[in-house]
Amino acid sequence: MDHSRHRIARRISRAALVPAFLLAACAHDYTRWEGTVAARTESVRGPAGTSDLTRSALSATTRSETRELIERNGAFAYYSALMIEATPDGATAEPAPERRATSTAESDPSETETKPDGAATAPPNRHRRTSRLNRAKLDFMYGDEFRRIREAKGAERHTEYVGLALSGGGIRSATFCTGVVRGLHDLGVLHEVGFLSTVSGGGYAGSWYMLHDDPDELLRPGSEHLQHLTQHGHYLTDGHASKSTVELISNFGAHVCFWPFAAFVNEVPFHYQRNPWGVREDYRQGIQQAFHYDRPLLRTHSNWGTCRDENLLRTSEESIAGVGPSRDKPFWIVNAHVSLKDDPSPLVKNRSGDAFELTPLRAGSRATDYVHVECDAEGSRWWMTPAYGVAISGAAVDSTSLKQGWLASKLLYLLNFDLGYFVDAWGVGWVEGDDCASWNQTAYFLKGVLPVSLLRWIVPPWFEDHRLTTEGKRLALTDGGHFEN
Repeated sequence: MDHSRHRIARRISRAALVPAFLLAACAHDYTRWEGTVAARTESVRGPAGTSDLTRSALSATTRSETRELIERNGAFAYYSALMIEATPDGATAEPAPERRATSTAESDPSETETKPDGAATAPPNRHRRTSRLNRAKLDFMYGDEFRRIREAKGAERHTEYVGLALSGGGIRSATFCTGVVRGLHDLGVLHEVGFLSTVSGGGYAGSWYMLHDDPDELLRPGSEHLQHLTQHGHYLTDGHASKSTVELISNFGAHVCFWPFAAFVNEVPFHYQRNPWGVREDYRQGIQQAFHYDRPLLRTHSNWGTCRDENLLRTSEESIAGVGPSRDKPFWIVNAHVSLKDDPSPLVKNRSGDAFELTPLRAGSRATDYVHVECDAEGSRWWMTPAYGVAISGAAVDSTSLKQGWLASKLLYLLNFDLGYFVDAWGVGWVEGDDCASWNQTAYFLKGVLPVSLLRWIVPPWFEDHRLTTEGKRLALTDGGHFEN
């Protein structure tokens, strides 16, 4: 009995070592963090207490003054100055200067309180400092987007701080999000939204709202537009070749022909990461006919030879740079996922990718960096359009996703059932106009030829161009729900 008690006691003591070690590590990290903050605080504050930068940051009442301080002193120094004032140890010896009267376009009504007698007074210092700090951070990170919204909607409305997110879930999500958009419009607050963030099925409803003019007619109860949506709930079967028997036969024949072509080009004997015509094109065009139509309730056939329905909005296939923001429309963010499952970086390996966004200004992710969205969506920027952006954002079935096993992924890839797209990467000397672009493209194609392409499983570092990494020459874009829905 005594031996058993001693054995149990030893196990308990060993188990207690783990939380004790963790507590000691946390205490050490906190002490090191506290020392670092104290050193940086002293360097900003200086020996005389509150610095001139702190007083200037507290007295800044306009966005232009804030931006000038950040550009002159740097973002870290500016934020540190405000944080010093926000902490008890950094309390100033003298009160902050009184707020100056500003014009309507520069003042912020949310930073003042109103007494019962109607006189305006400043809110508590802590709230005012926190509000100014948060807005300064947002202005610094999203200044160009904020400027676009202010120019379109007016600086006095402060709509750049209001956002609407439409999540994914296929046609059910699109139906729900359409109701949300209509409800906000009926309440008269939809035009006050500065940002619209959509993913997957939410992108169906979001693109429908963003691409059509006249929101009053679009969202009117019983309108032809709403009737059009109810009649196209089966959008997955509304591809360009499902309108007639002849087109249906042609569509099936094309799929049969492109299955071996996809396997030939993308797997054996080549490995080129192309986008062969197939299911992905039917899916994209089905979304267009259901949500990107020009005239509602008009049944049309695709133009034979061009495979394009003439009842589609031109803005759907033009650069997203021309879509909003406007007086009634927000700044649109289309969310997708970039697959980086071959990348060894700890930043992406746990989720095998990163959140990817497409906006009127830029496209990219934290892992791949960002590229400017051009007004002309041709060449290597063909995918920077609402049609492709929404289709990519909702490409739930794809071989690069981790939601199915290895065998299912290979079958999807070989049979060309992927809904996602490969696009040219940037920042790796691959896009036209980059240095050594021709040589890099030649090397990429040479490495993709059999039997050289078979070596990619034996010596992966030699074939970094063809792997799904941040250094790859092609990026695999899929449903945003594969990362965050």
